[in-house]
Amino acid sequence: MSELPDIHNQNDPEDFEASLALPNDKGQERTIARRLTLMMLYEMDCSDLHLIGRVMTETFDRYQLQSRTRNYAEKLMTGIYHLRYSIDALLESYAPDFPFDQIAMIDRNLLRIAFFEAGVLDVPIGVAVDEAVALAKLYGSESSPRFVNGVLGTIFQEMETILPELEILRQELFEDDEQ
Repeated sequence: MSELPDIHNQNDPEDFEASLALPNDKGQERTIARRLTLMMLYEMDCSDLHLIGRVMTETFDRYQLQSRTRNYAEKLMTGIYHLRYSIDALLESYAPDFPFDQIAMIDRNLLRIAFFEAGVLDVPIGVAVDEAVALAKLYGSESSPRFVNGVLGTIFQEMETILPELEILRQELFEDDEQ
């Protein structure tokens, strides 16, 4: 599996830092926000000492971002962070053969991002899955795209079953926003 300690140094077909600095990244804001979110979640998974506020501040200070890119990355990070235990429990129930804490960090965080987007933010399922699989191809192991696609496919096939749980997650997020 490829490591992701510094996502902008990956052998990416598009230079990550250059793509972040583009003054007109229309259509790419959410893709870039997902990459940033993956990077930040990965960093937080690596150490309990990396707190969300510090990780976000340092990441956002490092890059010149379009406000829509930054806002979406912030929405993903804060939402996933606040709901992570509930999200992880749901995800783990759909990948019972793989203890969630033993799933590769890249794969685990891609599952979190895609599930949060499609399940909580109402991003179209196909978009969330396609974006997660694309990032798995770039940053995961050889088997990551198939694993991520399989777990998300299983979850979203049973969307009707998990709708009540998704509504609870939305309420939890809304309550956190009010406080």
